[in-house]
Amino acid sequence: MVATGGSSSLGRRSFARRGQDVINRPPSSQRFLATSYDGEWKLRSDVKRSFGQETSSPRDEHQTWLKGVLGKRKKPTLLGNMRRLDLTSSLLRSMERPGCDWDPLRDLRVQGVQESEPSTARTSLSSETGDMADTSMTSFSRLTRRMSASLRLGRRRSSARSGLPPKEEARAPTPLEKITLQKISQLQDIPWQVSKQAFNWFYQFADTGTWDREELGLSEEAVLDGVPFELPSLGSMSRSALFQTCCAISDVEDPAQLDMEFVGGALKAVDANQNDALDLVEFLDFYHRYCFSEEVLLSRQERELRQLARKYGFSFVELDQLKKKFDQADRNKSGKLGYEEFLSLMAMLTNLPPGQELPEKKKKEWWIAARQGWRRHLDLDAFLSFYVSIG
Repeated sequence: MVATGGSSSLGRRSFARRGQDVINRPPSSQRFLATSYDGEWKLRSDVKRSFGQETSSPRDEHQTWLKGVLGKRKKPTLLGNMRRLDLTSSLLRSMERPGCDWDPLRDLRVQGVQESEPSTARTSLSSETGDMADTSMTSFSRLTRRMSASLRLGRRRSSARSGLPPKEEARAPTPLEKITLQKISQLQDIPWQVSKQAFNWFYQFADTGTWDREELGLSEEAVLDGVPFELPSLGSMSRSALFQTCCAISDVEDPAQLDMEFVGGALKAVDANQNDALDLVEFLDFYHRYCFSEEVLLSRQERELRQLARKYGFSFVELDQLKKKFDQADRNKSGKLGYEEFLSLMAMLTNLPPGQELPEKKKKEWWIAARQGWRRHLDLDAFLSFYVSIG
């Protein structure tokens, strides 16, 4: 870039300033580039030193000619009590003048062709990405360690507040290992009250064999108080003993009233060594699983009533009231109703005033609908099916 355009071959035009004499433009060989001037459009000091041997007249002519081209330059103004910095001026002042003229092909001639490295940027990018990933993983690891430490501290504080020892992993004690009932309850994760109830039943019905629990000091009270014992010394419970125990728990006299398939399945599920006998640990597991189930706690009749209640959508209280009226109408206590007994039950359920009866036609319609064309007598299941159908 040059300070002015045009060449000497086009003729030398003159530039006139306002009210001043005509000044001829210097020849192109005597003109400076724009980079030879600083931010104030004055010759740089290094250029002045280079041309110090020249007379001052060409420089004065150049300066006068340049002012004629640019016109009057405004003085810099203050902005915020600070003079605005000219970036171009700062850069030009900070640059050192090269020792020789700039030649863009000099490095190529001297050093030759250099191999390009296209993977440099990619390598630097991958290294930066790796550094970022390492930093993220380090931060995540620190955060994880802090959270783990906080959780451990919270557990220790909770254990200290509750005053309970840390929970041990569940394991089965060995037969010859002396252990307390409290320890077994803790290892098997069984509530202490349930363990005490189960031990009372086991101590009553278990077969001790050749072991004498009284001579060993293993009375029921001593074991509950925490006396250690070996598992074989308390005996085991056979299948028949288990049935007797279930009868005692359910308050029935005949084992036939129990669901044998259920009891057998329960025995097989908790009998770890499959010897058809339960030691104390296995019986505790059995009692903990099924002590509140209907099959163990309820009789056959009670279980059947609950099944009918679920089948026809009655509550247990409603079905119990219907069962009482059914038994009241069943005069011969056979569990089934004849025609006269059926009419008596329907009179109680419809709340007829004393001295009034149902129409004979209605009686026969109801009886035919309840019998379903083939029953001679109605049990409770058949009567409930009819009673639900009439609303």
